[in-house]
Amino acid sequence: PMIEENIPEYLSNPIIKNYLQSIHLADINYLVLGCTHYPLIKDQIKKIYAKKISVIDSTFVMGLHVKEILKKENIENKNNKIPKQSFFVSDLTNNFENSANKFFKKELKLVEYKL
Repeated sequence: PMIEENIPEYLSNPIIKNYLQSIHLADINYLVLGCTHYPLIKDQIKKIYAKKISVIDSTFVMGLHVKEILKKENIENKNNKIPKQSFFVSDLTNNFENSANKFFKKELKLVEYKL
């Protein structure tokens, strides 16, 4: 919820730090960001750990995997043109749209599609 609400860093940093101080995360070498929202706070997480562990962005790893599948199936975009993009969500809120714009670093038009 904190990420979806786009809470400012000065408020979110203590919350993130509190979560990362969990006994279950003591002495880890790697932290895999498994939720689709976590890349939005990846830089904050990295600052808190101060290069003591490796932070792995699962969305980046999945992107590489999808790229390999597209290559294997010979359906990747070879002309480097950005294709028309459409974004459909099952629950459209202003906060989610703001998060999506922040994540993609541009203004997006999201379309609600009820499942």
